[in-house]
Amino acid sequence: MLMMLAFMQALGFFTFFRGIYLYEVPVVFKVILAVIIEIGVFNLTLMLLFCKYLPTWLCITLGFSGVSFIYLVVSTTLMELIRLCKLDNKNIYCFFAVISIALAIIAYCRSISQPDIKNIVIASNKLNKDCKIVQLSDLHTGPVLKRAWVEKVVEKVNEIKPDLIVITGDSMDSFVKEGLDNLKPLSSLKSPVYMIMGNHEYYCNAKEWMKEFKQMGIKILINNHQIIDDNFALGGADWIHNYKDDSQHLISKTFKGIPDNMPKILLSHYPKSFTEAKSEGVLLQLSGHTHGGMTFPQNIFVTMANSWYLRGLYKEQNSKGEYSYLYVNDGTGLWAGMPARLGSSNEITVIELKKEK
Repeated sequence: MLMMLAFMQALGFFTFFRGIYLYEVPVVFKVILAVIIEIGVFNLTLMLLFCKYLPTWLCITLGFSGVSFIYLVVSTTLMELIRLCKLDNKNIYCFFAVISIALAIIAYCRSISQPDIKNIVIASNKLNKDCKIVQLSDLHTGPVLKRAWVEKVVEKVNEIKPDLIVITGDSMDSFVKEGLDNLKPLSSLKSPVYMIMGNHEYYCNAKEWMKEFKQMGIKILINNHQIIDDNFALGGADWIHNYKDDSQHLISKTFKGIPDNMPKILLSHYPKSFTEAKSEGVLLQLSGHTHGGMTFPQNIFVTMANSWYLRGLYKEQNSKGEYSYLYVNDGTGLWAGMPARLGSSNEITVIELKKEK
């Protein structure tokens, strides 16, 4: 954490002294940008450690400053390249700075907007019948996204009338006492709901949350499975310490006892578990966690950190010589620590499972 903070501070100094400080612009303009940069420097560390304790206004301030900081770093880097070409001009940097703040505003507004509906179709001759599944992922309710936002999401899902609803982790950024009311609307979902835990549930006392979800009628899958209408096995993989230790992969245990001819659908918060899922002959893995990379340049690092699985549908050959599919949801909401959506969008995924004739 200290290394990350030191790195962010170094980027802050670079952005200020190689960008803002050099140009003859009003002092007020320099001070405002300097404040945004410094708040942005501390954004990730403060939000990772204290997000669930902070008031909404402070989370919004930190999140917006973090996004603005990233764009200002990119702008300053572009100016360094322009200087190398001996085309330095204060008006160019001012333009870049204004564009950076404007993009941050747009990206922030998109990050708290209602989700788009995205559709995919998966066909298999192993299925006995068609099935419509809705996937929600990474709602991150708590500091910014509240009950009213969740109620609208629930309305959208109920209008789709799915056979099944799955939630693939990171539903909140708050403890039960402060955040339960935000997620209570999930009890109004009209289709059977299955859920797995993500890393943020474990940041917020997952055991307490599991009790509350069960009271809402939500079935939680922890390294086990449920047979759905004698059509497929729905399994949920889990890591109790997933954000620290990947040795908790238990996908083989999740589908223990399932006949080879029965399709397996895996819920796993982390896309990188697709490698193991393929070895188990899984037909489809549904994941989240990446938030679709959010925006440039974060998407580059998010892609590398998740075994090059960023967003959307992937199709790869599995251990049985058949095809396995991975779908990575962009996230129905977005973590308040980096609320930026450019090149990605909040989403509700509709998965149509089709019996292949």
